[in-house]
Amino acid sequence: VSQLLKSKMPVHCLYVESGKDKLYGKMIQHARANHIPVKIVNQLSKVFPGSRHQGIGAEFEYQWAKLSDLEVRSNSRFLMLDRVQDPHNFGACLRSAAAFGVDAVIIPTRGHAPMNEIVHQTSCGGSLIVPIVSVNNLSQAMTEMKDRGVWFIATSEHAESTLGEDLQNRALCLLMGSEGEGVKQKLFDACDYQVKIHTSGTLATLNVSVATAILLHTLQV
Repeated sequence: VSQLLKSKMPVHCLYVESGKDKLYGKMIQHARANHIPVKIVNQLSKVFPGSRHQGIGAEFEYQWAKLSDLEVRSNSRFLMLDRVQDPHNFGACLRSAAAFGVDAVIIPTRGHAPMNEIVHQTSCGGSLIVPIVSVNNLSQAMTEMKDRGVWFIATSEHAESTLGEDLQNRALCLLMGSEGEGVKQKLFDACDYQVKIHTSGTLATLNVSVATAILLHTLQV
């Protein structure tokens, strides 16, 4: 909620549970100064049933970014997610994307975890820091980004190379796949590089959000 109030997202209402108004006094003051309605309620769980909270919540309109508006620089870093199903994994990926300075995240409109309160909570505000683009066709989006000078990297346990310094001075997009199926073969084949993460060998695979964090840290400019 704190990050939301700093963002440009249209906030319809800020809800604070009674007894927490002093704790969140600065946020309440900020909201009122920006003409955002503030409601003090007895039980926040009745406003947001089934959601975990810390005595504060908000209703807002999420604003998607547009692919055409993304600025591509020589050191740009992007993340493309191919049908990540679990909102917790999605949120964790967005948290890492924000932590490591990713310029934008691209996801498919269909077959992907929805943008909901679980994603916002798990991302710890990362979903409101990093622009997110929702596209109908990832393959087409990849082609458009390649035409603008972006190089794509996919992961595979069968790849022979790891991320190296030779990739640092170019615009890069990390492509990560779904929890069960991974990256679609068509997208994987279209990538410029295939890399792997070295593990001890005892357990070769990693959770998609953990793998994403490791690779984004390596790609950090």
